[in-house]
Amino acid sequence: MAQLHILHDTLTSSPPSTCPSGTYTATHTELLQAEHGDVEVFRSTVTAPDDASFHFQAVCKMGYGPAIERVKREAGLYQQELKALQGRYIPRVFGLFVGTTSRGPTAALVMSYEGRQLKRPMGCLPLQFRKRVFRGLRRIHQAGVQHGDIREANVVVRRRRDGSYWPTIVDFDNSHTHEHECVNNRNIKIYGSHPRPQIDLCYELTFAGGPDFTDLWRPREWHTICAYGSGARFVLMLLQEGACSRPLRYRLRPPRMSNPSWRPQHT
Repeated sequence: MAQLHILHDTLTSSPPSTCPSGTYTATHTELLQAEHGDVEVFRSTVTAPDDASFHFQAVCKMGYGPAIERVKREAGLYQQELKALQGRYIPRVFGLFVGTTSRGPTAALVMSYEGRQLKRPMGCLPLQFRKRVFRGLRRIHQAGVQHGDIREANVVVRRRRDGSYWPTIVDFDNSHTHEHECVNNRNIKIYGSHPRPQIDLCYELTFAGGPDFTDLWRPREWHTICAYGSGARFVLMLLQEGACSRPLRYRLRPPRMSNPSWRPQHT
């Protein structure tokens, strides 16, 4: 059995926790999120008083009162359906601890710290990064879990040793298990045709790859830019310089000329 000291309170490990027996201390360093007072998420440093070499950066998700069951259910998803994805697409779980604190009955889910929230809109990020986000969500669905709250705030990013940026999907307290075969559809391709919801892909993955999130599908409609002369050269310059990271949604054509005198004269 393991114990976790948080401030002046002590919590005890509870199934499905698999952390080694011992005594640990979590020192909160930053409040990352607060939900209606029943759930608080802290960045913390976890240490072991009996082992000076043991320490790691963690996220402690604290649930109070009625929110305890949500935290326990999330821990169950991490340790069962999503266990194989820990450390790659989702955080690693250190343990689940329960007990009584100054806030009353409390549950603490302790996970690895995987980085900060995104500083730029998802659609402005490089294609490779957006593909990694979608791939992670698809792997989560393949594991039989629907996230239930896909938004930019639930994607964090860290820089790896090779200099690349890796996304991690977080916050599964609105998730639930599900079964469908859409994730095995091999006809779904990046920048391919927009999938049909609930036919080619489920609603959640269709949204995840759509223009409001990772923007990986071919646009359903094309919009025409009327440009001529310096205007056309300006648009082409933006495209050549890669000023827009989204898929090209526009075709360029000169404006219609009702007056023949506007046409270039050949001499």
